[in-house]
Amino acid sequence: MGTRQHKLAKQLQKDLGDILDSVSREVFPSTMLSVMEVAVTPDLGVAKVFVSVFNAKSDEEVMRWLNENNGQIRHALAQKIRNQVRKIPELLFHSDKTQETAERIEKLLNQIKQDDEDKAE
Repeated sequence: MGTRQHKLAKQLQKDLGDILDSVSREVFPSTMLSVMEVAVTPDLGVAKVFVSVFNAKSDEEVMRWLNENNGQIRHALAQKIRNQVRKIPELLFHSDKTQETAERIEKLLNQIKQDDEDKAE
């Protein structure tokens, strides 16, 4: 990833985090959204935004809401970064499964450890 891509991705991550934090308080009061990663295409035209959802009844409902309200979120982002970029990137929201994957791996490792201890006895 080029320097410009990396800088824009970090800026988008920070600004989208602020935007989603304020939006989630209004729309999903008990839910916390965290922007885990932003990947920007080389032409800076598209940004894939990976979001973790905490304390939600349905992650899918939150992700659907984000994608349906993409235009409003992009507009709020434009207000923050309009002096830094010529074109505001198109936003593609994806659910970040890193935490779930880490928990699954940890559970499997604990299970293997327990199996090894049972065999040793």
